[in-house]
Parts: sequence; structure tokens; C-alpha cells
Amino acid sequence: KYHYATNLASLRYLINGYDTTFWNSNLYHAWLNIIRTLNSPQDRSLLPQTMQTAAWWQEKMNTQLSSWSQLRHDNLLYAKQSYTGGTICSYTESYVEPIPEFYDALKAFGRIGGERLTQLQSQLPGAGASAIPYFEALSAFSDTLGIIARKELSKVVLSEAEKRFLRTMVYDGHMCGMIADGWYYRLFFKGDPGFLEKDWTIADVHTCPTDEAGNMVGWVQHAGTGAINMGFFLMEAPDGSFHSYAGPVMSYYEYVSTNFKRLTDEEWRSSYAYQTTLRPAWVNLYLADTTGGSKGAGPSLITGVEMQKNPSVAAATFQLGSNYPNPFNASTVITFQLPAASDIVDLAIFDVNGKKLRTLLHETMPGGNFAVRWDGTDSQGKVMASGIYFYRLNARGKTLSGKMTFLK
Repeated sequence: KYHYATNLASLRYLINGYDTTFWNSNLYHAWLNIIRTLNSPQDRSLLPQTMQTAAWWQEKMNTQLSSWSQLRHDNLLYAKQSYTGGTICSYTESYVEPIPEFYDALKAFGRIGGERLTQLQSQLPGAGASAIPYFEALSAFSDTLGIIARKELSKVVLSEAEKRFLRTMVYDGHMCGMIADGWYYRLFFKGDPGFLEKDWTIADVHTCPTDEAGNMVGWVQHAGTGAINMGFFLMEAPDGSFHSYAGPVMSYYEYVSTNFKRLTDEEWRSSYAYQTTLRPAWVNLYLADTTGGSKGAGPSLITGVEMQKNPSVAAATFQLGSNYPNPFNASTVITFQLPAASDIVDLAIFDVNGKKLRTLLHETMPGGNFAVRWDGTDSQGKVMASGIYFYRLNARGKTLSGKMTFLK
């Protein structure tokens, strides 16, 4: 992770590049040069057999470090130990995405919300009173953000007041570990608690009882939100220099369930929202996986005339996700992604001996993200014994499989 070997090799190359002037410049350097002569030579073939062993040269390394410890001890007054910088919370600079129209609309939304609630107060005293300050703050902050966004587009240097506004985004007093007291958390209606809460939601969008052939399928399209992603951005400052920024990015999910299954928010949070295969394929263009690598090919918007001359939109991948939860003791969710409509999609459960226990799907499916639940029963409704089971997906001439553990 930290590339110790390559960094040590670079340091050795640097030290070996010093000439005799450096090594003879003072007694400290001269002492180091003495113990450097005990380094293991590249060619040890002419040395006595004992001196060709690793044990011999590790004993010499012991001598070197012992001598260096004495040297270090005698020079503490003149060469203090090095220090690693500590971690602090310091928002030295923030960047506003330069989309003025967005902040103008937010400002109007805040103004309208405040006006409507104020009118409501005259009819129902006390109604919505706690929300009026929220809408007023939203409108004021959006006004400032809109001004900053326009300055960024025009490459105008921000004022000191605007710079301080951005520095106090989360912590007004730069108090690391304390409760957030900056203006950002006030954009959440619940304030600081809402700033920290998970807000994973799911909503069914459309129901398709049958496929185009009239077969009963009960497909339900869902749209949902999941965990916040961390985004990293390299942006140009008004002076032409580049700075890197990090910030939260929402995550969007979409999938089609079967058998008229409509999820509640609680079901979504407990079983589905962890399934990365439910993210649409177009996020692959910017979203990395957990190791920092590419998530694979995905469709791309046409952003210029040159691209329109030879449009090549990559299709979503055929992918089978890991079931969740795993292990499970009641039911588990299996997710998969189809790049396009398939003739027949077959999803089945097998035991460790390869015996098919149940077919969960055997039908024509459109392209998209799908989620299927298995409740641990076979085709006769019998609950299976605890153990390891396999699920296998066949579609478009390809087969993918996964392993899961059932614990009763």
C-alpha cells in the first residue's frame, strides 16, 4: 500500500549518489560512511563461505544499527528527531460547482417556502414556524453560492468574506471533532442530526403485469438512493493553478423486481441498498470500485459534435451480483444486470451436489437491473437445511454463478 520497497530503493539511490565531499564534510557524516562499508556487497562469491550467508550480513546490519544508535545518542542536542504531521480538521478552501442557475432556483425555492409558510401562519398560528428560518437560511446561502459560482466562471478572485464563507462550510470555528456549526449542515432541515443520518429510500415507479407476449411477470420498476459516495475533483483556480477537492456525492439505484414485489424503505436498507449491481451502468464512467479500479464499460453521453460523427456507446455488462445478506437465515436477495433484452433468463438454486432445488426465474427479460429473493425453500416449499448453496444465472448464452450460506 505504501510502496516501501520502491521508496527505499529511491532513497538508497539518492544516498549512493553523494560524493566524498559530502561524506567528509563533518564527523557525523564520516561516522555514517564508516558503517556504510559494512553493507552487503553485490558479489559475495569470493568471500569465505560463512560470509556468503544471510546470517552473517544480518549480524553486520546489527552492528551498523548499534553504532548508529550510539551516534544518534551523542548528537541529540544538535539533531532532533523527526516528526510526522498530525491530523487536524482544516477547511482551508472549498469549491462551488459553477452552475449559477441551480443556486438561483434554490434561492427561489427558499423564498417561496418562506412566503407560503408565513401566509399559513396568519391562518394557523404556529403552523410551520420551525421551518421558516430554514427556508430563509436556504435562500440566503443560495444567493451567496450563486454569486461565487458566477465569479468562478468569470475567473474573478473571490473576496475575503466569500473565502471565509467557504472555509466555514462545516466547522465555523475549525473545531475538529466538535459538532458541526458551519452553514452546510443548515441546508438539511433537521440540522446537525440530519447532516449525519442515513437517508436511503426506495420508491416503485411503474408496474408491468405482463410481458409483450402476455405472460404474467409482475415487473415493478424501482428507483432508490443508497450510501453516499466520495467524489474527488481536480478544478482550475482563477489564477490558472489546479487544486483537488473531495466531497459527498449521492448514489442512485434502479432495478426491476418480479411477482409484483414492492419494497419498503426498511427492506431496502436491510437487504438491497448494498448491492452494487443495482447501480445503473452509466455510473461506471466516473465511479471507481472499492479498490479504486474501473467498474467496467458503460454508456456515455454524447458531449460534442466530434463524438456524433462516430458514436460508440458501450453496452452495459452482463453481471451477477453477490447475494445479500450472506450468510442469511430467512431470505436473501440475488441481483443481476442484463445489457439488453434476453430470449430466456434462467436463475436457479442448486445444492453442493449440483442438484437443482428451485428455479427462481425462467422467462424473457428486458435489459436492466434486477433483484430476486430466495426464501430458502425448494420447488415444493420445503425449507432447506443449513449449509452452502449455489445460484446460477443463464442469459444470452453465458452462465454466471455465486455461492451463499443458509443458516437456520
